[in-house]
Amino acid sequence: ESPEFRELLVRWFQWGCYCPVMRLHGDRRPVEKVFRRDGTEVLSSGSGNEIWSCGEETELILEKYLRRREELRDYIRDLMHTAHLQGTPLLRAMAYEFPEDEACAGLKDQYMFGSRYLVAPVLYAGLRRRDVMLPAGCSWRNVDTGETYAGGRKVTLPAPLDRIPVLERI
Repeated sequence: ESPEFRELLVRWFQWGCYCPVMRLHGDRRPVEKVFRRDGTEVLSSGSGNEIWSCGEETELILEKYLRRREELRDYIRDLMHTAHLQGTPLLRAMAYEFPEDEACAGLKDQYMFGSRYLVAPVLYAGLRRRDVMLPAGCSWRNVDTGETYAGGRKVTLPAPLDRIPVLERI
């Protein structure tokens, strides 16, 4: 029921959308006892863990990212196939993808999902904007707003609860 838990769940879900495997686990309290029809107790279960279990606002955001993940299905399948054949990682440090850009060398809080998407997860509670370093040599399109940005600079992007900064290389 806590707003802090809901925010963490949303941010975790958003990040999971841009990971090789979107497999989000959790154990919701309080634990509920489960019984067979004959009354004997079996393994207990946590409280509801469905996307609608945390209220309508949270549900709508999680649904958005479930749909986004489905839209990424072919892209992820291609990334996994290439990883199998060539050994290239799906999640890439910025310096891996842009070795010639010195600004990417020390970046630890953003990454490339394949060669196409720059992902800048929201890592702190209450954060509603964040700085993102856009590598030089290409332009970037915000996947949520459609805004485009020239590379080779740092930008501050909005990160309201319903989105994390994700930019597509163009």
